[in-house]
Amino acid sequence: MIKKILLAAALLGVIAVPAISQLVGGGKLDFGSGGTGCCNQQQLITQTQAGATKNTPLTGATITLTPSSSPNQLIAPAGTIATLTLALPQCAATGAANTAWSNFVAPTVAADGFEFHVTYTQTVTALTITAAGGSSLQNGIATSGAAGTGKTYHCNGADTTWYQF
Repeated sequence: MIKKILLAAALLGVIAVPAISQLVGGGKLDFGSGGTGCCNQQQLITQTQAGATKNTPLTGATITLTPSSSPNQLIAPAGTIATLTLALPQCAATGAANTAWSNFVAPTVAADGFEFHVTYTQTVTALTITAAGGSSLQNGIATSGAAGTGKTYHCNGADTTWYQF
């Protein structure tokens, strides 16, 4: 019980905890699961960011997404925009991405299975998607964003590629 109180206080910023993995061994958090843990640190933080981030870009803007960004991104310019760039983080195997969370430092590398859900409220005529750190993008990735549509970008750590759904 003490571990859960300390964890809640740390997540709310009431106290500082040097490493969340020190609260429950193995980097897993125990929320009544009989000690087996429910999730890794990146998944826990991501689950707390379930709300959407509203972006209001102008033509020519770049929206840089990181693993600590909300996984739900709303692209809501005032009207149709000519160009927009979405910059995805590096995509890697789970172990490489989660190591940074051990000291509450947000990672810059997305873990295998991480997803961004992007929804457009207005048309983006020319959309450019980039991926950092030598990650690849699936062939045929969107080059525009139609009003009222959305795409999901999924990190496959095995081949360090972002796939679009």
